[in-house]
Amino acid sequence: MNTIDVKSMNFTELSAALSEMGLPSYRAKQIYSWIHQKCALDYDEMTNLPLSLREKLKEELRLKKCTIERKQVSAEDGTVKALTPRQVADLLGHTTSEITEMYYVKRNTDMLMGVTNGFEL
Repeated sequence: MNTIDVKSMNFTELSAALSEMGLPSYRAKQIYSWIHQKCALDYDEMTNLPLSLREKLKEELRLKKCTIERKQVSAEDGTVKALTPRQVADLLGHTTSEITEMYYVKRNTDMLMGVTNGFEL
């Protein structure tokens, strides 16, 4: 079993891992899309993959779920802080990890147009 969590692989790394398993290249696009665009938390959610492939992926490539140990929500601005358990933090080399989700009011960004070269904010 590959010890690297699939969610932490970039597309090239995922393609290489799947190639080593003897899978066609289009599977990397499917799986990468499920993980990074559709936010799948489990191989069973990847319904456009055959059941036999999903079972093989469970055996060969780790897809860890992130669980929350403790969560705080700021009454002032709605910022969410979540503390993850040790298993997830170990992947990062820490005893625990803190995740912060912050919300911002959309501001008038017209003045940034020259700086961002038309990139839509």
